[in-house]
Amino acid sequence: MPHIKKEEFNLFPTPVSCYNLGAFDISEIVDIKDTITTDDHALVENGTSSFIPDCGKEYFLDKTPKIKEVIQMCVNDHARALGFDELDVGQSWCNKTPKGGRLDLHIHNGSVLSGAYYPILTEEIAPLLFRNPLYLYKTMEWFKYHSEYATVFHPVEPYQGLLVLFPSWLDHKTETEIGERFVVSFNTKYRDSNETLVSNQYDKVQSSC
Repeated sequence: MPHIKKEEFNLFPTPVSCYNLGAFDISEIVDIKDTITTDDHALVENGTSSFIPDCGKEYFLDKTPKIKEVIQMCVNDHARALGFDELDVGQSWCNKTPKGGRLDLHIHNGSVLSGAYYPILTEEIAPLLFRNPLYLYKTMEWFKYHSEYATVFHPVEPYQGLLVLFPSWLDHKTETEIGERFVVSFNTKYRDSNETLVSNQYDKVQSSC
């Protein structure tokens, strides 16, 4: 029997990058963590957020310029790898979620790349879960064996200093929180854009990390 040649393509990948910023000074964040104003948010169940939906406000990372500069370097690196035009960190905010809370499934409209940064983590917390963007189209696929193609949610386990960069259109959430979660989230915009894009994060499919 002749040999059957096979060629396989993993088409249209969804790149997510994780950067370890654990070696960087976070004193700026420690100084404001407990003083920043937070309030209830539609997507942060039993938790609070400092998210500001209006343009022209001072966002969280504007108060921590040294850390913002490091995060911008990582955004530049990720954007170059994807072939994007230059991006700037724009909106940023923090979420505080106690044990028993959770983050609903959502995306970040009005943004190119988004990020979640875990500067302070002293105990295990729930993973950040990204949903397979092809899941909704797989209406007739039943999987007998586990494989990367059968994955519905991919977990990213937070640790102190972790920065996660991902496409803003990628659905993500957490399950019930098992620790005390403090995360700084942000959106990006094209550097040459004259328009600041702001997410309406009170839509059920949009918000923060």
